[in-house]
Amino acid sequence: MRYYSGGHLHGTTNCGDKGNSGTVTTARRMAEAMADPDAPVQLISATSDQLFLDYMDRRDELPTYDGELLMDVHAGGCYTSQGAMKYYNRRNEELLGAAERAAVAADWLGAKPYDRAKLNEVWQRVLWHQFHDDLTGTSIADAYRYSWNDELISLQQATEVMTAAVGALSHSLDTRVKGTSVVVYNPVTYDLRDLVEAEVPLDARAKGGAVYAPSGRRVAAQILSREGDRARILFAADVKAAGYAVYDVRPASGVAKSSALKASERTLENRIYRVELDANGDIRSIRDKRAGRELVAEGKAFRMAVFEGNPSNRYPAWEIMKGDDGQARASDRRRRAHFDCRTGARARHAQSGAQLRPLEVRAVRVADRRRRRRPHQRAQHGRLVEPRRAAESRIPLCRGQREGGLRPRAGLHRARQQHRNGL
Repeated sequence: MRYYSGGHLHGTTNCGDKGNSGTVTTARRMAEAMADPDAPVQLISATSDQLFLDYMDRRDELPTYDGELLMDVHAGGCYTSQGAMKYYNRRNEELLGAAERAAVAADWLGAKPYDRAKLNEVWQRVLWHQFHDDLTGTSIADAYRYSWNDELISLQQATEVMTAAVGALSHSLDTRVKGTSVVVYNPVTYDLRDLVEAEVPLDARAKGGAVYAPSGRRVAAQILSREGDRARILFAADVKAAGYAVYDVRPASGVAKSSALKASERTLENRIYRVELDANGDIRSIRDKRAGRELVAEGKAFRMAVFEGNPSNRYPAWEIMKGDDGQARASDRRRRAHFDCRTGARARHAQSGAQLRPLEVRAVRVADRRRRRRPHQRAQHGRLVEPRRAAESRIPLCRGQREGGLRPRAGLHRARQQHRNGL
């Protein structure tokens, strides 16, 4: 259940969906319901883990579920809706973590003071957009012009903090090498072996480049491009968790060849894996040579999946409609209850495939939109009930409702709009 606040409820400017945060009225009604011995439903105030603790000794009575706990009845589309927003958010989380670790290390070594003000500013801007109708991809399209802009600003500022901290800390390292020193920073909290790309000065007369680890061992490297006496080089690096390592890039007379790497039109193989493509370009085989195991089932392939013909006109950002052929269906049949506050009718639908078929519609009284409601009536989620019934059910007022039961026409319009947007 979501709670809304706005000018008609608190005398303040509208602040929209508050994401399940209760109001003073909600807390009062909850306390009254828990103290009511005649309440139709017993309410228990408990910690979030109490439900699981209560079932701990009754695990044998519970069914076993094998697989991911995906959202299927509602909001399945939120996994992928506005994918760019999700990408930018995750990149900012990773980059801010890297910037924090580099900034702390630089400050601890006396290389550069920790920039608390700038990091706080970036964190606040990123966290602001983790609001559940923003990051989930369910805001209106125009909202993402501002969201993406903030995410890109945050990426730039976090990069500046990390680059400045790593650059300052580099002066504390021993960078005396035979060629050009390259400081490699591992921003994650575990030991990492990965490919590093760097632009370095390299004699234009050199036929290639060689890269050496801090231990003096030559590592795999490849020149990506050259322009004059500069080159972009790719090499393999091993760095400890949140650590730094100095690599040595030198000119080389030739290009080192790897006997383990083999490539053909449809196969790619090294000392660990052998990958094979089919005529469609799909991966039909991945062989783990160390374990002697095939990772792709016989007759199957790894391919890109595209769902077509599953439009949702009511909730396009929330729903992924399932097809009748069973290819994209997570469950064969499910029943859902909807309440349409535009028509004042509660409808039960069976959802099977891409169509929703009404099974039962029960009309309820709805106030004339051209006039205010009568004082003795109270609005309850788009329908009218008598005051006694509203008190028994203890359902909090919707946004725009008042204790006296009057909801101005503007508030009714906003409530209908919020329902269409996913209330």
